[in-house]
Amino acid sequence: MAYIQFTKIGEFGVCQDKGTPNFYVSAYLREKGITVYRSLRTTNLEDACVQVRSLVDRGVTGDPAEALVQKPLRTVAEVLEFFKPYVEKHAAAEAEGIAIARMMRLMGEQVLQTMVPSKFESFRDKALAEGISLSTVARTLTVLRSACKTAVNERRLASHHAPHVPYFWTKKDSRNAKPKGRVMPPAKLPPPLTSSTSSTS
Repeated sequence: MAYIQFTKIGEFGVCQDKGTPNFYVSAYLREKGITVYRSLRTTNLEDACVQVRSLVDRGVTGDPAEALVQKPLRTVAEVLEFFKPYVEKHAAAEAEGIAIARMMRLMGEQVLQTMVPSKFESFRDKALAEGISLSTVARTLTVLRSACKTAVNERRLASHHAPHVPYFWTKKDSRNAKPKGRVMPPAKLPPPLTSSTSSTS
């Protein structure tokens, strides 16, 4: 096959098989001294570039064959589903499984990249309305935080697509928190004026 390179994104090239509408991603493997071409399964240049950009964003290097088979994680439900096998190895697997089910039900359709504080506040409010305590909500979101971190490490989620998961503090958390900085002493007031210190004209 003969390939025509249209553009380069990171270390990858976006190529088309000459004489066909099919697009490929190319990668030069230095250790082998060869260039490999992997099908992007598309005939659309824009879609091809999006796929290759996703590889770069996820930190994929070298031969992208395996990464192309793995679908990038987009939603809360997808990243939690991906995280389930990791949870099974944890001591608190049962509690974390319940937390995953709760998040998938109440905010599973949310796109990770577009999540803002109000989305998490909405989840908190829905959970509280179901009788879930704020401390349980906080522990639940810890699972999502871990799931996103693992997905980034495994090249399934671009680091800048992982949302900032806020911390919701309970009254107990606030009481147990260490004071920030030194407590300022009360300001010293000047002594009050007396008849002996006042002047008369």
